[in-house]
Parts: sequence; structure tokens; C-alpha cells
Amino acid sequence: MKRDLPATAPASLVAYELEPGKVLFVHSLARGTIPGLTPAEEEVLALVLDGHDNAAIAAARKTASRTVANQLSSIFRKTGTSSRAELAARIVSSK
Repeated sequence: MKRDLPATAPASLVAYELEPGKVLFVHSLARGTIPGLTPAEEEVLALVLDGHDNAAIAAARKTASRTVANQLSSIFRKTGTSSRAELAARIVSSK
């Protein structure tokens, strides 16, 4: 069921919306959600799930876009996924 959320969800939550203000689901992304990820990969994963593209992630983390692409490839390999959508679905289904 969809429900209205405040404009800004708490920092510990990730909100997926069908349209502005209408939440599809919300879940926390705790450290260690995916065993074997490095701290940097966990940070990249959180930003990916928050909807950021590689350039925005690189800017936020003060790294190169290529570094983010490499980290994302590693996350895909470690999770057995091949896209951001598949990765998000895997994270949600593991909750």
C-alpha cells in the first residue's frame, strides 16, 4: 500500500516512489547487508539505491566516475546481478 511521506525521509531510510510523495516501499540499508562488500562498495550501493548516477556518486565521494563504475561492477559480481534494477530488487527481496 502506498502512503504519504514527509518531503525528506530520515537519513537511515531509502524511499522508492512511484510519483512524488507516494512511497512504494521504504527500508533501511544497514552496513553488512551484503556480506563481502568493502566499506566503499557499501557507500556506492547506498547511493545507487538512492537513485544517483555514476557521475553524482563520484562527485559525492570525490572520486572518478571510472572508480565508481569499477566499484559498481564489483558489487554486481558479488551480488550476482547485472543491473541497478536487479540489484535493488535483490536488496529488497533479502529484507
